Amino acid sequence: MVHLIDLSGFGFSGGTKCSSSLEELHQDIESLLLQCEIEIPLFMMGQGLGAGVLLSFLMRNRIKIAGVITTAALIESHHLKSYNGVIRWLLNGFASDYGVTNLSIKFIKMSVFIKDYCFNAKVNPTSLSKNNYNIKKYLNDPLLTPLITLKMVKTIGDLLDYLMPNAHK
Repeated sequence: MVHLIDLSGFGFSGGTKCSSSLEELHQDIESLLLQCEIEIPLFMMGQGLGAGVLLSFLMRNRIKIAGVITTAALIESHHLKSYNGVIRWLLNGFASDYGVTNLSIKFIKMSVFIKDYCFNAKVNPTSLSKNNYNIKKYLNDPLLTPLITLKMVKTIGDLLDYLMPNAHK
């Protein structure tokens, strides 16, 4: 038996696009697990951000599973090593778009109160693939969006802050 899940705000799921906390994404996985039969060996698979979320979930919740499969797992980035790194990356793009040279730390603090504010994440499709067919599919897929909310930025930062320091525990 195979169960597929779109985490909240991704794919065909409901909710605000790309605006879930790490805890909310973990709750999505818990909801799926409640539907699984315990007599059947459980293999879990995640891709990209979903793989990182799955790994962090498994690290925090010791559950019996037969195996884990991850592809292109977002577990570490030399550009985005922490929440502050993610914020800096996002604000640098914002600053270059609008010609702002000095962004105040106040803006970062304000992001706590305007979690649903969206930015263009500036995902360059040519960095995803060298195959023109795949790039065109990405550009024409209505489920993919280049936007990211400040809440999702915090989620990615929280994920990166948790995964590598706790990987060996």
